[in-house]
Amino acid sequence: MVTQAQFRIRKRVDDFRGHLRDADYRSPRFLGFGAGWLAAFLLMMANLYLDFFPGFLLLGLYFYLWYQFRIELQEALSPLPEALLLLFYGLSLLQFGLIRYLIPDIPGDPLATSPLLDMLQLLLLALQLLIFSQLLVQQDRGKAGLVAVLFLLGIFFDNILLEEKGLLYFGFQLLLLAMLLDRTRWLEELTRLECWIYLVISVVLLNYWWQLDPFADIDRSVFQKRWYWQTAPAYLHLVFKYYLLALAIKIP
Repeated sequence: MVTQAQFRIRKRVDDFRGHLRDADYRSPRFLGFGAGWLAAFLLMMANLYLDFFPGFLLLGLYFYLWYQFRIELQEALSPLPEALLLLFYGLSLLQFGLIRYLIPDIPGDPLATSPLLDMLQLLLLALQLLIFSQLLVQQDRGKAGLVAVLFLLGIFFDNILLEEKGLLYFGFQLLLLAMLLDRTRWLEELTRLECWIYLVISVVLLNYWWQLDPFADIDRSVFQKRWYWQTAPAYLHLVFKYYLLALAIKIP
């Protein structure tokens, strides 16, 4: 017979359902920062085509509103880490399928996109950032320093490491793993039996993710330097791969 001592997930799910039921979605801060986060996203999208506003200022505004909205989500919902992880996993697979679908049949042709598809891709990226950042910092009472560091490392990745497969790239991956190992403390809430079950699930997800290369055999010129179609998804793929590895290492 399975006892409550063997599984805590039911109580955690019940607590999460209670937060969903009792959350004040009409509070001024929740609505204000949520609307601001979405508006900043739409402005960034429009700015890609119209270039009417300095990009770095718009990006700074977006990250500020994202940070505040993330705090409101955490206080209102306290989402389960498992749900965030699986949601990020599913959105990423959807994104990779979209990228592979749009790859042109004729070598040398650009990616077959449109403003609507660009908006869909940027929306997927915005949701991935919101979900994964929530997963990383939800147990640190709003501290998001790691997310800022990962963002700066993403710039480094874009400018130097995307084509690098040598010692520098290896060191970069070790750095990611070391940082992410400390962001798996939610595993401490699991029982021993749950840990073994989660270890098997983590290894299965990691094995598939490790073999998944959405950009295999694709020339970078296809993307025409559009970071939101290649660099950002490739970097998120790499970071999430080492987060899954961190889970598999930390559980035993």
